[in-house]
Amino acid sequence: MLWYCQSVLEKGVNGSLWPMALGGLAFGLGCASKWTGIYAGAGLAVLYLGVLYARWKQHKPGFWQEFRTAALGGVMFYVLLPFVIYLASYLPYLWRDPSFGLKDWWDCQEYMFWYHSTLEATHPFESRWYTWLLGLRPVWYFQNTHLDPGLKGSIAGLGGPVIWLAGLAAILLLFWRQISGRGTRTGAGVLILYATQLVPWMLVARCTFLYHYFPSSIFCLAAIVLVLGGARNQQLARRIGVGLVAVSLVLFVLYYPALSGLPIPANWAEVLEILPSFGFY
Repeated sequence: MLWYCQSVLEKGVNGSLWPMALGGLAFGLGCASKWTGIYAGAGLAVLYLGVLYARWKQHKPGFWQEFRTAALGGVMFYVLLPFVIYLASYLPYLWRDPSFGLKDWWDCQEYMFWYHSTLEATHPFESRWYTWLLGLRPVWYFQNTHLDPGLKGSIAGLGGPVIWLAGLAAILLLFWRQISGRGTRTGAGVLILYATQLVPWMLVARCTFLYHYFPSSIFCLAAIVLVLGGARNQQLARRIGVGLVAVSLVLFVLYYPALSGLPIPANWAEVLEILPSFGFY
């Protein structure tokens, strides 16, 4: 979608059909993989209409022909194509049971909605959305209980602390720039896509987990790039960027056992549980 927006501003809607179609394809695949992909549709719609407005503000000739193309493309690539892809994701049901029909497909949708909207279960590693921003409560997936004495092995879902913390700071900075009138279209796009993946989880009452923040965290990285790329002192910005990469690599090596289940000495495992809320060893 970001590629499409940039292309529209440079080449117009008619010259941006390829990124338009690929954006719809990616959206459809996301929706078919997990319902959270559908949440992104709100952000995509805002960007799709927003860049059309920006194109109109350029006062280029032939805008209304471009508008018709955008309207048709929006229906084809961001409504019909995603629906077909989502429907096609149920083909294995049909292959297994030839009697599987649209009524059965709709029953699946109703059951999924009912399950998630009425779930009252609790979980020892559940967490609320505001704790995700700092990665305070990882999700414990697996513990290896068949190791020699003095060794421990676990698998946990963790956030990258450098990217998440620096990214949160960058997101807040971009937001401040937007509300103070110093923002950019690109910054607004990142904020919209970040928010459309996070805000719906603020409204969910059932138990939620850190991994629900993973789609939003991608835009934390984009926010860091925007902030550093737009810094006045590029020499300092490059140093900060290199520093963030270096620290991230060190932490990745340090925490790799917790990500992979690799057995490590117990004292190493104790070091990894840096916060009381971690508790995955």
